[in-house]
Amino acid sequence: MKKLSFLLMILVSLFSFSASFSADKGVIIPAYFYDSSIWDRLIDAKSDDVDFVVIVNPNSGPGDFVDPHYTEIIDRLNANRIKGVGYVHTSWGNRPLSDVKEEIDRWIDFYPGIKGFFLDEASADASDVDYYAQIYTYIKSKGNYYVVLNPGTKPSIDYYSVSDLIVVYESPYGGYQQCNPDIPEKSGCIFYSASETEMEDIVKNVKSKYVYITDDGGSNPYDTLPTYFEREVKLLANQENTGDIRGIIFPAYFYDGNLWERILSQNIQNKNAIAIVNPASGPGYRRDWHYYNIINRLVNKGVKPVGYVYTSYGHRPLWRVKRDIRKWLKLYPNIKGIFLDQVSTSKRKFRYYKKLYRFIKRKGLLVILSPGTDTYKRMYKIADFVITYVGNVRDFEHCSNKKPFKSGCIVYGASYDDMVNIMESEKAGLIYITDDSDYNPFDTLPSYLEEEIEYIK
Repeated sequence: MKKLSFLLMILVSLFSFSASFSADKGVIIPAYFYDSSIWDRLIDAKSDDVDFVVIVNPNSGPGDFVDPHYTEIIDRLNANRIKGVGYVHTSWGNRPLSDVKEEIDRWIDFYPGIKGFFLDEASADASDVDYYAQIYTYIKSKGNYYVVLNPGTKPSIDYYSVSDLIVVYESPYGGYQQCNPDIPEKSGCIFYSASETEMEDIVKNVKSKYVYITDDGGSNPYDTLPTYFEREVKLLANQENTGDIRGIIFPAYFYDGNLWERILSQNIQNKNAIAIVNPASGPGYRRDWHYYNIINRLVNKGVKPVGYVYTSYGHRPLWRVKRDIRKWLKLYPNIKGIFLDQVSTSKRKFRYYKKLYRFIKRKGLLVILSPGTDTYKRMYKIADFVITYVGNVRDFEHCSNKKPFKSGCIVYGASYDDMVNIMESEKAGLIYITDDSDYNPFDTLPSYLEEEIEYIK
């Protein structure tokens, strides 16, 4: 098949994947064990905020007869919205296609509740793509089954057109950098012999949507679950802080170079620091070299500049919002994210923001939603951060406790003592407090900025 055809298929595949998007992160579990108590532990750990893909493997495949134990397990997986995929080996593209297809048929015959197939020992070589294309087509002809390839290493990008998910790394822990997929949203990485600290390192930094980390090792590192499995799921769900320093977000709605110099002079390296850049209620119509240089200096400092775009509470036409985002990238190519302001909290507008999330993420940018008030839980799935409070300190009670470390709050009119009290009581992932309180409380910086940053540490 010609290269152009594969690229087109990749685009189609990416679109299809986006359409079925659910949780921010996922876990792919090689469940090569039989013990019911381990299965109980796996199912009990399921979180609505983490996609579970579980590789079911009765006997290096479906085996030669139906095992009622696995019938029950697959039924339980389905009841708990866990995707069970059946193990099938392919011998790096050398196993006869007729044998692979026969085994797929046997899986469907023995265990009709299975939701997909895990093609192990997959080739990574571009010359073998046609072999897997035939398997992929055969599986899809049987129904809407999920197809996972496991080369265990980074394959030719053409393989994304013949799979729904690819495991691009399967080895002992050697640093999260080894998980470096071409298409993170359709990739997974499996690490074994990893300590709990190393697990935290992976969860915080890994690029792929799907991971599995275990401290098991030996000849079969998948014969049980990791000792820290429940915590791993919580970290993937952003329900527990991984030890990161709380971040600061600057609503930098000013032009004054002295104010920018004050931010740039702070000791904020290695912290989660974000600056909202806003030349003209958005990117403006032409490049402003002052902002262009500021953005580059922020990046060099380790601060993430994010471009301001308003959405009029979901009433602004999507094409206009997307036009602003494209303009940000054209005029200021070093921008690292988009800050969507005036975000609706209405469930009816969820699809509007979901479309924007996909659009922005395809460009590799950070997504921050700012409804400025608490919102319903699904909004966290389509943002890296949600600003759940923007207002005067006199009306402030707390930031959202639904997802504390994906939440942010911006408080103005706050005295030094107010700032200290908020810093000590709130667990928000992003925070900004200022004593400015006029009609634009973000046209300058707080008098106590240096002390506030010390609290961020």
